[in-house]
Amino acid sequence: MTTLPQSELPADLSILRTTAQHNRVIAGIRATVLGVGTIRRSDPIWVEST
Repeated sequence: MTTLPQSELPADLSILRTTAQHNRVIAGIRATVLGVGTIRRSDPIWVEST
């Protein structure tokens, strides 16, 4: 979704190119669903590095 326009920001293809140049071509996130339910803005999360 990095190349699609967001809110008041126009589409910008250079975002994906810049991410690839500076982040070993990693431009995403991997997630695992641990349970069923609704995620809310204030819900806690944790991030594990691989």
